Amino acid sequence: MRKKLIIGNWKMNFNMQEASLYLHKLMNTLPSHRDVEVVLAPTILTLQSLSLQINRRIAKLAAQNCYWRDSGAYTGEIPAAHLRGIADYVIIGHSERRYIFIESEKDIRLKVQAAIRNRIHPILCVGETIQERTLGETKDVLADQLTSGLANVTADELDEVVIAYEPVWAIGTGDSA
Repeated sequence: MRKKLIIGNWKMNFNMQEASLYLHKLMNTLPSHRDVEVVLAPTILTLQSLSLQINRRIAKLAAQNCYWRDSGAYTGEIPAAHLRGIADYVIIGHSERRYIFIESEKDIRLKVQAAIRNRIHPILCVGETIQERTLGETKDVLADQLTSGLANVTADELDEVVIAYEPVWAIGTGDSA
């Protein structure tokens, strides 16, 4: 199993030209390592163009989110099926999606299944709030998030999933309850 290094979400204010320039500079400075896989998660508006530019021997791309249905009229949503061939990974269950956009554990579970179904590695984010940490609920919260997010994942499929522990209190969104 390879170690994974995920370089977080790119700035929301990168336009296509800035994102392309950033990726070009990064590709020229990042060495290729067998034991580390670099995964970049640009905004959805730059993802497709960057997928044509990236050297996949050096780094892979991740979408910052996806929708769990493969087709249908869901305005503004990006189905995992549409990410096939563009992104190797997709971030699912990020704290901002859980707490700002009120994504349920069911939504997250369905997204994990959609990613696997579409041959994209899900990056399942788990983590507790500062309140949950203070109350000593960290283990229970993480167990619930993992159990729910991986509920319908088979043992063979589990190798495709990346678990990212990112407590809400330790990231830029602050101490959301």
